Amino acid sequence: MACAPSLRFILTSYEYTSFVHRRIMERVFGVPVINLYGSSETGHLLIDHPDGGMVASPETAQLELADLDARGIGQLLVTTLTNEYLPLIRYEIGDHAERLGDRWIVHGRLRDTLRDAAGRLVTTRMVDGCFRDIAGVAHYQVRQRRDGSTQLSLLPESPTIDLSAHHPVLAERLTALLGARAEVTNTDLIAPEDSGKFRLTVRMA
Repeated sequence: MACAPSLRFILTSYEYTSFVHRRIMERVFGVPVINLYGSSETGHLLIDHPDGGMVASPETAQLELADLDARGIGQLLVTTLTNEYLPLIRYEIGDHAERLGDRWIVHGRLRDTLRDAAGRLVTTRMVDGCFRDIAGVAHYQVRQRRDGSTQLSLLPESPTIDLSAHHPVLAERLTALLGARAEVTNTDLIAPEDSGKFRLTVRMA
């Protein structure tokens, strides 16, 4: 009898890979999760490095950062090197990123970036860092209101999981990160966008 092939790793792409989602996949399948970053227009640009961050392929594209803030986080620009029929020059790919030596850190979509009380950028990755040690959450979404306060909705991994103990912890972390009041509630549904992607952070107009 032939055996089904076992997984050696899981590749993720298309949207920001949360610590929450990565932890679930690693637990269920017992293999590393490797994230690929790119776009339909540019192809894959970055891949996870085992020691942290992501590394670029210099043969594929030239990457730059524009509009850097004081922390070195800026808008990622891409100039493709392999597409002769649709060359892109300093293409605004739509994400925030930072560079640490030869490694890159992708922070998430520009449109999903929040603001703290001082007006500084708070990226999806910064918010996601609040969940590094939080178990039992299948998905979440943080919505920032016009007054700067936020509403965090938590979707538990199963209806039997009680996330109430995490509420004050996450509220405290988000309040410290954003400098404004954060409310935490459980939910039974977080809908995707029309594209099929899920937004972890949303700044309301």
